[in-house]
Amino acid sequence: VDDHLTALRAVWAHAQGGRETLVAGSGRVGEEQAEGFRDAGLALVRSTGVTPAAGDHDTEVGRVWLLTSGSTGRPKQVAHTLDSLTTVAGDQPARTWLCPYAVGAYAWWQVVTLSLNLPGQNVLFIEPSQLEQWPQLALEHGVTAASGTPTFWRQALWRSGEVMGQLPLEQVTLGGEPVDQAILDRLREVYPKARISWIYASSEAGAAIAVHDGQAGFPQAWLDRDVPGRPRLSVQDGELVIASSKAAEGMDEQIHTGDHVEITGGRVLITGRIASDEINVGGSKASASKVRDTLLAHPAVVWASVKGR
Repeated sequence: VDDHLTALRAVWAHAQGGRETLVAGSGRVGEEQAEGFRDAGLALVRSTGVTPAAGDHDTEVGRVWLLTSGSTGRPKQVAHTLDSLTTVAGDQPARTWLCPYAVGAYAWWQVVTLSLNLPGQNVLFIEPSQLEQWPQLALEHGVTAASGTPTFWRQALWRSGEVMGQLPLEQVTLGGEPVDQAILDRLREVYPKARISWIYASSEAGAAIAVHDGQAGFPQAWLDRDVPGRPRLSVQDGELVIASSKAAEGMDEQIHTGDHVEITGGRVLITGRIASDEINVGGSKASASKVRDTLLAHPAVVWASVKGR
């Protein structure tokens, strides 16, 4: 699809039953991958028409395919259902959410299923061409809740600080990247009355961690505990491992996330990807995430990226 409205029509058609669906922005699917979908038994629905499936496929009614982020290589498909993608339940205050995510991403589905499942959850969808103008659009349309990555929030505060300060946000959510204390503190300054949360979620493991206390990381006491309806979190050789009922279909019982964690001061901090965090220079190793977090903690630094050279 080329826009959110077309994507939502596809989601509504899926919700009526009888379909197995993958919804993705046209920019995320190349021709080679599209042909792979056809060979796997999926018809391609584009604005120009429908291309029938090329291979046989036993349809699993209600299955929703997602493309992973591709952080560990080429994006792959994982299977969910609307039920496993719905991560918020119970009574919720009426809100108007901002959804800046790419069509079909796991975070996009979280916002969409929230709106489908609970009354009073309106959504303002932002197209890629509108990302720099979203604070003004959010102000015009009465957005009271917004979700985005730490980089998304940093860029908005830098570009549109005055407008951001006018937004009547009641819920501020972060995810998709390691969440550091500096951005949490900055958002608390701008939105002192809002609930500020960070969420750890992935296409494979589902939404596994939600923290609302304004601190980076999650309590160490959450490790290795068994609570009905909640994922089991553990650390193995410095890697976060998750067992969850909201995981994608066919995943191992224990999902090795590939994310490195450190335990300090009673908190478990997610610092970055295991495979790419350490930079080796002349036999000396430096943690890219630690250097980045130190830079970002300085009030004069808006954004930082650390790479080997």
